[in-house]
Amino acid sequence: MGDRLMGRAAAVTLYAAAVLAGGPATAGVPAEVAEDWADQDGLRAGASPTAEVVGKVLAETPQAGADLHLELDGLKQVGAAPTDERWRALYLKACTRRREARLRPYLPRIGRVVFTKHFDMGGSHYAYTEGQSDAQRERHFQPGAGLCVLEMDGPWPNVRTLIEDAEGVIRDPDVSYDGRRILFAWKKSDRQDDYHLYELAMADGRVRQLTSGAGFADYEGAYLPNGDIVFNSTRCVQTVDCWWTEVSNLFTCDGEGRYLRRLSYDQVHTNYPTVTPDGRVLYTRWDYNDRGQIYPQGLFQMYPDGTGQTEVYGNNSYFPTTILHARAIPGTGKVVAIFTGHHTRQNGQLGILDPARGRQENQGARLIAPVRPTEAVRVDRYGQGGDQFQYPYPLSEGAFLAAMKPAGIRGRHFGIYFVTADGRRELLAADPRVSCNQPVPLAPRPVPHRRPSLVDYRAKAGTVYLQDIHEGPGLAGVPRGSIRRLRVVALAFRAAGVGSNGNRGPAGGALVSTPISINGAWDVKVVLGEATVHADGSACFTVPSKTPVYFQVLDERGHAVQTMRSWLTVQPAERVGCVGCHENKNTSPPIGPVTRALRAGPEELKGFHGPPRGFSFQQEVQPILDRHCVRCHHQDAPPKYVRARGRRPRPAVDWRSFAFVVPFAGAAWRYTTDRPGRLWMSPDFDDAKWAYGPGGFGRKGTPGARIGTAWTSPDIWLRRTFSVEEAAMPKAPSLVVHHDEDAEIYLNGVLAARRASYTTDYTLVAMSPAAAKALKPAPAENVLAVHCRQTIGGQFIDVGIVDAAGRAKAAPKAVGPAPRPEEAPSAPGQVRPAFSLKGGAGTWSRSYVALAHPAVNSWISPQSEPSLLPPYHAGAAKSRLVAMLRAGHNGVKLSAEEMDRITCWIDLLVPCFGDYLEGIRDDGGRRTYEHFLAKRNRWEAQERKNTQAYVEHVGAGP
Repeated sequence: MGDRLMGRAAAVTLYAAAVLAGGPATAGVPAEVAEDWADQDGLRAGASPTAEVVGKVLAETPQAGADLHLELDGLKQVGAAPTDERWRALYLKACTRRREARLRPYLPRIGRVVFTKHFDMGGSHYAYTEGQSDAQRERHFQPGAGLCVLEMDGPWPNVRTLIEDAEGVIRDPDVSYDGRRILFAWKKSDRQDDYHLYELAMADGRVRQLTSGAGFADYEGAYLPNGDIVFNSTRCVQTVDCWWTEVSNLFTCDGEGRYLRRLSYDQVHTNYPTVTPDGRVLYTRWDYNDRGQIYPQGLFQMYPDGTGQTEVYGNNSYFPTTILHARAIPGTGKVVAIFTGHHTRQNGQLGILDPARGRQENQGARLIAPVRPTEAVRVDRYGQGGDQFQYPYPLSEGAFLAAMKPAGIRGRHFGIYFVTADGRRELLAADPRVSCNQPVPLAPRPVPHRRPSLVDYRAKAGTVYLQDIHEGPGLAGVPRGSIRRLRVVALAFRAAGVGSNGNRGPAGGALVSTPISINGAWDVKVVLGEATVHADGSACFTVPSKTPVYFQVLDERGHAVQTMRSWLTVQPAERVGCVGCHENKNTSPPIGPVTRALRAGPEELKGFHGPPRGFSFQQEVQPILDRHCVRCHHQDAPPKYVRARGRRPRPAVDWRSFAFVVPFAGAAWRYTTDRPGRLWMSPDFDDAKWAYGPGGFGRKGTPGARIGTAWTSPDIWLRRTFSVEEAAMPKAPSLVVHHDEDAEIYLNGVLAARRASYTTDYTLVAMSPAAAKALKPAPAENVLAVHCRQTIGGQFIDVGIVDAAGRAKAAPKAVGPAPRPEEAPSAPGQVRPAFSLKGGAGTWSRSYVALAHPAVNSWISPQSEPSLLPPYHAGAAKSRLVAMLRAGHNGVKLSAEEMDRITCWIDLLVPCFGDYLEGIRDDGGRRTYEHFLAKRNRWEAQERKNTQAYVEHVGAGP
């Protein structure tokens, strides 16, 4: 391993088997273990143990510590001084006895434990661990790793290194059911290799490679009951909607690495599949169709053949933010997992989920180690304080192996621990140079029930059955019988990240890569058609297999009453059943007569005015505008309204039309990245020692940013002195700000504005009245002071001042791009009818920008909360545009089909493009996208061959 890791056997192990002659281990206790004991028992570094501390340790081992109790009493009687070394010797002996007592019941289970040594996984987000050799953006790789076995000799282990690689990374071990083989992922080089699956035979140490392929990462593998393997892979060739990073989905192959094919067809990441004792596959699914991206990282399950994909916990929850590294606890219906955050690495708090108590928020969630109150909170970077855990493995409902980093010991990497639910722990293995992770007992275990596959790869579709759409809270208050149709929409996911815009709403805000809308739909949407909802609320219909779909409940006008802001995927020939609309999964279906849908049998979807296709504004809506609207709305001047980000209407403005008081984009500032004094914003503060540089300040690649001075630290403080002639004093001073992320702005020591989160462009920001009054004319000088804090992703800050009451004759040069439509203010009370609804060139046509805003339309925010929304929360039913058209606005009469297209567009969250290439205007971006699309197509062609070979070898299915 060179200097990256310790050597083999004796050098690797942190524990000496040596004990004091004639007694239990004391001097032989390694320093790391003694330090950990002291931290558990509340002893500060270097502090001597007291009689009270020793007594508490012995209280855990009453039957095994009689002699030590006598020794304790003796030291008390002789009045041994606190610094007497006998106290420390007695404490170490007591802790050793306690360790023996803690571990003894579990030694048969943990006699041998395989684990890995590698860097702490994660990037700007918990899921970005692929390290793909041709990564578009984030590629996290820190060489130096080992595959190791911990072998217990009584309470003290020895560590053997099975494989070590100073240049690569080894991760994700799993053990075969007979205990003879270890499955793991290995990436041997940053750019010349990718993670692929390998298997090591314990009998002879032979290693064989199971999967291969440059530019694909295969990792997080687990053995299935039938001998196949389930794993995570980037072979789907997708990019995260809210960044430019590769996506991983679940795949499977046989034990030789053959017949490799996809199981999940998900929007963004799936993570860490594990197999339950009853043969299900648990995994984390990041899920944000038509809702915010930060919180829904719930726990899902499926069967080994990919059927039965459904929620286990938290898909409609703010809490836990992310459920990761989940494993079923044998003999219970419970799951141990890590409760962690979104913009975090893969560490967090240790917790147990009990779906029987509820499946959302903290209903069935409990923090353990120690057990404590578990509050349902809304925190992005959840669980990053206190003791940190990763990769728990349940030994019982109250005892676990886990990677742990105690909060009370500074500078410690993750080590392998035995941990109990009430917080007791014993350090088993650690390395001072790298984290030890992913402990799995290296022992035989029962093979779960082998469920016959229900997939028939000869089929092209599956069946969905809905018993009663009114069952459950999704349609609360909606009269029975008023729902007649169900719209079925397929989601198409981006192959690459090209360009960006942003969105914002109740659940936060985000960058959107390869955008297809303005503050609307995340992904391209394909309307597959509509299904009949019978009078008893039942429906039964077929959908294409291996295609993510979601449903919209439609009323008699074709307006969406409720939307499934998630998706389901059926395997070929699979039959999926739902009780109702968001019914409680912990209740039984209602008993009643055979439904009308079952009697009628599965129906084919009725097409949406033609074959299934991506919904394109230019193709679906613009022709309607051309026929009916352009004759009045034909002027090329933009409308006097564009989309509002807030709820309160404000005057329509474009900051480029105002006179500048303090220009930006290259203006010089004093700056520091070291925390200054408390009065850093005061005009009298001495900033002479601060650095000097041109704005804006930030990191290259931040959307919309023009970098004048590089800034990569978490915080930056800026100061700028300027004067304003009396004649040029602004009547309505306002700020123009581009910030990523949180910013506070002061004028002459007075708070002018605070801005949370980030923008991807310059925006007009109101200045506080107190700050406006603090502005002084020449010869006095003014000080503009800014603090910006960055936590994740891009970073940038630049600030200027304009007179919102004074129009400039011409827009100043080098002031940055125009404001995004979704960041500009909303409509005034009256609208001049002659603005343009003509289509046209450009990323967003004039007509699309004019209509895609809530002053005219209403739709579910792409940043809506994860919890269930009420019926008619938003959509065409609340659209002013639809109401105007139904009322015959200016004599316009639309056909039923034309109205269908417009209402569907609104209820799909106003998509502009029907595929991702439609929205890419520059040749370079188009070539980039086509490159990754071709890569996807090549893999899908290979997968079809793999599937055909599988059918020929094992049969098509049931």
